[in-house]
Amino acid sequence: MMRALIWLTVLLAGLYAGYWYVGSRAALRGAETALAAAEARGITDPAEVGIAGFPSRFDLTVEPFRLRQPPFDWQADFLQVFALSWRPHHLIAVWPDAQRLTVAGRPMDLTVEDMRGSAVVAPTDDLALDRATVVIEAPELAAAGGQGFAARQIRLAVGAEDAARQTLRLGLEALDIVPATGSRAVADPGGALPDSIDWLRLDATLGLDAPLDRQALARPPRPESLDIRDLSLRWGALSLTASGRLGIDRDGRLTGQIDLEAARWREVLGLAVAAGLVRAELAPTYGAALTALANAAGGPDDTLRVPLIFAGGWATLGPLPLGRAPRLR
Repeated sequence: MMRALIWLTVLLAGLYAGYWYVGSRAALRGAETALAAAEARGITDPAEVGIAGFPSRFDLTVEPFRLRQPPFDWQADFLQVFALSWRPHHLIAVWPDAQRLTVAGRPMDLTVEDMRGSAVVAPTDDLALDRATVVIEAPELAAAGGQGFAARQIRLAVGAEDAARQTLRLGLEALDIVPATGSRAVADPGGALPDSIDWLRLDATLGLDAPLDRQALARPPRPESLDIRDLSLRWGALSLTASGRLGIDRDGRLTGQIDLEAARWREVLGLAVAAGLVRAELAPTYGAALTALANAAGGPDDTLRVPLIFAGGWATLGPLPLGRAPRLR
């Protein structure tokens, strides 16, 4: 009897080892194929891919890792993706403590205490994303000229809302955001606001032309629509809320309308200048025009309700021209 149990145990162990080997080779080949396709399109750079974790996990490491999709470029020394061998469609991702971002040609350094996420993908060949979360502890983003910010925590959640997994519900919350010296000098030159922004929140639905799946590195899905249920920020007495719908016109530029409501809107204008949405030399002119709009509405002088409109390739804030609408394609 004991000998039979021993042989049964050895047989099961051998079968499981074979399962792990076959599964790990499949995961490795899939990662190498996806990265090779992305490299051919100029989205990534050459990288080494390795797998470990026997017997309980599939631990995939890509080093170095780069994701380039203009105007964004993200670089890290490595990216690790883990999966339990008996739950291969539930993934855990871990990023390094130091990363490099470039947005529209502007380099920035990102440091974190911890950055990791989890994702559940469909149990099909394409592995389309079903839901995911990312939590970033103590992020700090630094750019030239004292621009950037630090925060206590940033949380992001994504969930598919349709069978094709091309409509994604997005949730974002950033807590205790501290603007860097340069950003603070532009956004709040008088120092009237608290040191930290209480929170920034987003609840929206993003429509894509393809699901986020294993083909995404070779052909990144393109956005088609964005429904904003709530985009809000609170910084002491300052508050900003926004809702509306955006799409993309035939020229690839944003179209649609976002309704904005701002308390202490003059400070919000400072934030827009700091973010590069409004040129600094135009801020006084815009400030005078927005004062007139706020007064015409008959409400408090420091509260402004105005639409942000993207139409015909141009962006306007109420009657004020902001310039060309962003091109996304």
